[in-house]
Amino acid sequence: MPKQARIVKILDVVDTREYEEGPDDKTRPIPGSGLIRECDRCGRLHEVHAQVLLDDGTKAIVGTGCMHKDEIEVISKVRSMVQRQMRIRRLKCELECLRRKQEAWDDARRKIEALPIPEIVHGIRKLNVGTGYEDVPTISIGKHEVWCGRSLDVRERERCLIESWRDGLMAAHGLRVTRPHGEDDLERRIMKLELAQKQEMEDWEPESFR
Repeated sequence: MPKQARIVKILDVVDTREYEEGPDDKTRPIPGSGLIRECDRCGRLHEVHAQVLLDDGTKAIVGTGCMHKDEIEVISKVRSMVQRQMRIRRLKCELECLRRKQEAWDDARRKIEALPIPEIVHGIRKLNVGTGYEDVPTISIGKHEVWCGRSLDVRERERCLIESWRDGLMAAHGLRVTRPHGEDDLERRIMKLELAQKQEMEDWEPESFR
């Protein structure tokens, strides 16, 4: 039986599965959602696989568990790259989910901001201002109320009241008051991992072939 060619370089590591966000906001791979490829070594089907260069100059697609015992360095490296690729896929799914949430938030906020503003009611409330109780002017929309002390800008107070009323409508519809954020952080993490993956594949080869 001819000796099987050994792996001398990892050309690519691919996790072809789709990921989805679960009810706990954690992303997980969807079983059976990926591009199934047959391993050139064992013939089994894999959704997560590596493209490798063999010592006879040919390329092959192999499953992440289809390595020889004498390729322990390759096994360790492929597993490391697979874990990194899975993190990349999870983060990309998180980014897609975040952008969908941002679009939904933006749409809801636009609709709320297009609503006519109810009548602003002026009132007086007796409040402890530190030196004793005083009658403090207030403005309100429904249960939303802000103080309007003599030294405060009335227009700014009205803007604050209107924003409080709009925030209340957002919360009443089950939406966050503040726009979902974190896009820049996710993009930086993805870029960092992709750069590390690319660099490792370009620089690494088994010690016995150096």
